[in-house]
Amino acid sequence: MSFSTEASLRSWERKVSWRRNRLLAAKRAHNTARVKKWRASLKHAVWMVSVRKKQLDTLQKRALRAADALVGVMEQGGNNTGPMVNKIIKANGGDIGEPWCGDFIAYCYRQAGSKAVTRSWASVRALGGIGGVRR
Repeated sequence: MSFSTEASLRSWERKVSWRRNRLLAAKRAHNTARVKKWRASLKHAVWMVSVRKKQLDTLQKRALRAADALVGVMEQGGNNTGPMVNKIIKANGGDIGEPWCGDFIAYCYRQAGSKAVTRSWASVRALGGIGGVRR
């Protein structure tokens, strides 16, 4: 997947809206050349939105299958540890014993083939800092 398929989807959705407005303006002006141009441009943007949605659905479905395969993974002995829990945390570059909920999601998306997942993606500390909470 590209750096951010979701960002690309949002961008193409904005383009659809903008191009639709341009097409309507051309129709109101009775400018057939511009109507033809904006109709083709709008058709392409709508197609790109559908492509991006399919890419996201595919990634999300693969991530869900990866998560389904891990049903039953639990901490052993508490304190955010256990053989598979440690593997998930390490795969995301974390420290054993840290909260692993974000690491789990990142792990599933990596298993699904995402290249966009980074360490900061699952940073509980960063979210706590934003909310004024200290660990």
